[in-house]
Amino acid sequence: MDKLDKLSLIFILIFIAAIAVVSAEHRSVPGNNINRSLINARNTAEATEISDDQTKILKSMIEADNLLKAETLLNELLKKYPYDGELYMLMGDVMMRRQDTIHALYLYKEAVDLNPDYLDKKTPVFQGYKIKIAIEEAKLKINDMLSKRPDDQELKAAKKNMYYLLKKMAGACG
Repeated sequence: MDKLDKLSLIFILIFIAAIAVVSAEHRSVPGNNINRSLINARNTAEATEISDDQTKILKSMIEADNLLKAETLLNELLKKYPYDGELYMLMGDVMMRRQDTIHALYLYKEAVDLNPDYLDKKTPVFQGYKIKIAIEEAKLKINDMLSKRPDDQELKAAKKNMYYLLKKMAGACG
């Protein structure tokens, strides 16, 4: 063996040792455990959803026209669970009962963005018919108000939001 062969052999041995050290360190890192990450994801999902009992109570409050209590409770729950689409859907229902269809559309949009299943007919949480009625009522209101105040930027934003929901319902946005 000449000098070049010995030098190549030393580099190969060093390379193999480095690979062994890196793979041993990789196995000992706690974040690499797949089961642990699945458990953390499940715990996070459970912490971001309201219970069925709370939902039933809120729905009964809305149906009984106890809107002030329902809105107060919903605002508290929205602070605690900001990524729960059902809360936005229920708050939209409160606004529809108060005849504030434009505000209801914003809340429905938020709910649909958080949970697109609200517009899927094949799911048990489908809310498309209710949203379509809200869109039709808001369209009349927005167009009437825009004819009186054509430069109102809030109304233009509401109209844009309305068309966004219509596109979502048609399946154009994804």
